[in-house]
Amino acid sequence: MLYERQIEALQKQIEETGDVETLKSETTRLRLLIEEEETKKKFYQIENIRRKHNYIPLIIELLKILAKEGKLLPLYEEAKERTLKRQKTK
Repeated sequence: MLYERQIEALQKQIEETGDVETLKSETTRLRLLIEEEETKKKFYQIENIRRKHNYIPLIIELLKILAKEGKLLPLYEEAKERTLKRQKTK
């Protein structure tokens, strides 16, 4: 919104002064900034969708399946060992 207003102001300046080259480069820069903002907005929308989803039931089911197959405890022990190694190296 802000960049669009700046572009409109620059276009008015172009009409009034006729200094096309410097104002066109500024207009191009502002259009690139608008594109970047739109890209960020799309990324944030996707992130918000991910944040709103409840992953807890999925995680619980995965843990149940791992426990049923006997893989949960070995994974836990392995993660515990890695954590202890990292703490020792710090």
